[in-house]
Amino acid sequence: TAIGQLNGMLSAAIGLRVFLFEWDGSHLVGRALWESNFYTTDLYSVNHVLVAVDIQRSLWMLLWEPDTWQLHPLAYDNHREATTASGFLIDGTSISFVNATQEGNVSLLDYALDA
Repeated sequence: TAIGQLNGMLSAAIGLRVFLFEWDGSHLVGRALWESNFYTTDLYSVNHVLVAVDIQRSLWMLLWEPDTWQLHPLAYDNHREATTASGFLIDGTSISFVNATQEGNVSLLDYALDA
């Protein structure tokens, strides 16, 4: 279970689902749902991208499309590592994700925007 934000909306991971909610002034209104195959332990966002971190399957990047109100898988780390902490680094036009694993390893994942 994890809670975060994306462009002013509440992001919540409960069980195998990732939800996006928007506050309408009196209620939380569901805006998007993504069914995953893992249990999210952390959520954070970069622009229109929501990053979901899992203890067994590393991280997934989900693209938020505000025009269609949908979350789509954008990229994921195909190395199944026991990720215990994750963050990101932005350097000009490049973005990298840092993962710390249960084994004590730290890995840097570069996201290729032009690929």
